[in-house]
Amino acid sequence: MQPSDPETTPTTRTSWRRAAARIAAISGWSLLFWGSWAFAANLSHGVDAAARAALTQGASSLTLTCLMTVLIEALSRRCAGPWAKLAAPTLAATLFHASLTIGAHALAGTPALVAAVAPNIAAGLAYALTYAAGLALAAHPELPILQRLVRISQGRRGREGAPPRPAAPALRPLGAAAR
Repeated sequence: MQPSDPETTPTTRTSWRRAAARIAAISGWSLLFWGSWAFAANLSHGVDAAARAALTQGASSLTLTCLMTVLIEALSRRCAGPWAKLAAPTLAATLFHASLTIGAHALAGTPALVAAVAPNIAAGLAYALTYAAGLALAAHPELPILQRLVRISQGRRGREGAPPRPAAPALRPLGAAAR
């Protein structure tokens, strides 16, 4: 009897199905957000140029977000240690994203290339780092630095169990006397 392939076990198939749902949702948001950004960044060059940039950026964002996420998921599964699970997928996905985004806009003749792609590439780096950190944390929940990185990416900067910060003092209307 042959041992089953770990890539085709029922648990792995379910895991990939969940990953596919995440990929679809994130990629759709990416299409709308970054396509709108490219339109706004190129509107001063005319509606035709802005529409071309929006379609280029929207399509490339959808495709690249999907491919980046698949790349991060696949590399994370193949890396052994927590830092490898964080660094290798982040670096590979970011370089892949940046090279294809710049290439697509250069081929499309986007007039404001840097304005159209720089924020997208920076966000792609942040996305790759956050997604890879989440996968590394799931595989190695004992590492506090990964827990903190994920909390920061979710907008929760405080430490778990730490006392809350004191509230800011109430503002007085101008001219009101202090008591």
